[in-house]
Amino acid sequence: VTESKVAMLKGTGVQSYYAGGFVYKADKTLDYILHAEGVIRATDATGGQTLNFEYFLKDHLGNTRVVINSSGVVLQATDYYPFGKEHPPLPISNGNRYLYNGKEKQEFKLSGSSLDWYDYGARFYDPQIARWHVVDPHAENYSSWSPYHYAANNPIIVIDPDGRDWYTSIDGSATMWKKGSADIEGYKNIGANYTQNIDDHTTITYTQNEVTSITFTGAEESIFVAQRAGNGCKIASDQMLANEGVNSDGQRINMVNHDENGVATTANSNATKGINAVDKALENGNPIEVGVDYKPKQVNNLAPPKGTGDGMTDHFIVVSSKTETLSNGRVTSKTYNFFDPRNAQYGTSPSNTLHVSNNKLTGAYRGEKVIPYTVTTVRPNR
Repeated sequence: VTESKVAMLKGTGVQSYYAGGFVYKADKTLDYILHAEGVIRATDATGGQTLNFEYFLKDHLGNTRVVINSSGVVLQATDYYPFGKEHPPLPISNGNRYLYNGKEKQEFKLSGSSLDWYDYGARFYDPQIARWHVVDPHAENYSSWSPYHYAANNPIIVIDPDGRDWYTSIDGSATMWKKGSADIEGYKNIGANYTQNIDDHTTITYTQNEVTSITFTGAEESIFVAQRAGNGCKIASDQMLANEGVNSDGQRINMVNHDENGVATTANSNATKGINAVDKALENGNPIEVGVDYKPKQVNNLAPPKGTGDGMTDHFIVVSSKTETLSNGRVTSKTYNFFDPRNAQYGTSPSNTLHVSNNKLTGAYRGEKVIPYTVTTVRPNR
């Protein structure tokens, strides 16, 4: 069943009737005809009606910026704030209501006030709050956003043509998702996958119209510092953080228990707190320092009363990014990449990864050799 608007009500009466591209007044006389380039407006005249052509000049988002008649005379000009509210005052205005994204503005009075919502077909959009007033029908595909968000909160390059799925534009300024693989005028097929940059540290990857992964980047390779004689792994890791404008001065979170040899064993009661601290840092666009265990016996970082350490940390690394894999809107796994100061050649290898297993962060350095790691302690930023 295809749903379409058949009438606009005002109070208990009908304001307009809709029949495809034909719009009629309450008295059922023709008001205007919508077409791809604008409208054909009917005006009352002696002996009947005359038809006047109005053309819409639009920007890359489909916003109607200028309306002209068949002689080129400007009838309406409109500028917009990013989320669709119009710049006051309008320099030139006529009765055209098809404005932001080319959608019809509902500007009739309600208790003396104008709603100024836009009709997108599936639901109404309110540019005054940059939100829909009902939940996105596809909210499960966008788990990281409010179900009321408009166009991924990125209205400069993204549009939502029918209130159901989001689109972007064409020649580099545009991308859109549409079911099927048929050619669309003005667009080229870029395949089943698309990655969108949300901000300077977050990217979202779609397979068709479903979010399949989200990556949070805390640091780029340019901040990497390798350890050397007199400049151990802790100092090198601290320098990497400093290059990004953060530190490791927060309260240490020990995440695991250890045996008499200082080998990490099971997750402790602080494990979830430690993992959450790592997630929070990366989601805010910051790297974070962690200690790892890999040696069969602890000899340096001794716990009290023999030392001041945690009794199990052998080495320090910097967690630089996190990728969450999603299915049906739910996170199914997390992969953490890290920078390892032990080797300049392999220190930033994408193969250096950690995963959550049994509430522990475990993984391996994969360079000139493979070294299994268990995260023992998190050093939050302060």
